[in-house]
This record gives sequence, C-alpha cells and structure tokens, in this order.
Amino acid sequence: MTRAEMVDRYGDGLVFLSEHYYDAAILGVANDMPTGAQRIVYDMEQMINIACNINEWEADEAIEFLEFNTWCAYVGDATPVFVQRQL
Repeated sequence: MTRAEMVDRYGDGLVFLSEHYYDAAILGVANDMPTGAQRIVYDMEQMINIACNINEWEADEAIEFLEFNTWCAYVGDATPVFVQRQL
C-alpha cells in the first residue's frame, strides 16, 4: 500500500519517516488506544538492511545511526512504532 493509499484509509494524521526508501519496511498501522492516534509501524531489521544498502554501511553503523537519529525521535502522539521481530 502506498503512502497516499494509507492516508486515504487511515487519515492524514499518520507520520511517516521523511526518507521514502524506508517505506519498504512498513508493516502496517497500529492503533494507540490511550491517545487514539494511528501510528505507522516499521520493521527495524528491514530498516537496518535498507540503511546498509543505501549507505554502504556495516550493520553496526546502520544501527548506531538509526538509534540516534530515528528510533529515539519523538514527534508527538503519532510517532511511528519501530518493531524488532523475533526470529
């Protein structure tokens, strides 16, 4: 589903990462019951792979960058959720 399709379906309150290449890591939309916000859910492992491929980084470099610049950022009630799936 594209960003536009997600906005059409869930509303324009969704907060996406500004880098469109991380769209491939979107798992879906979560409903945050305490706030009522709908939040984009990203797969952390997929984000690491994308960052490694785009920037020619090793995994530890991508993790350090994403931890500092993306995963810890708060942008309000609709801040995206970052999930590390169990294998």
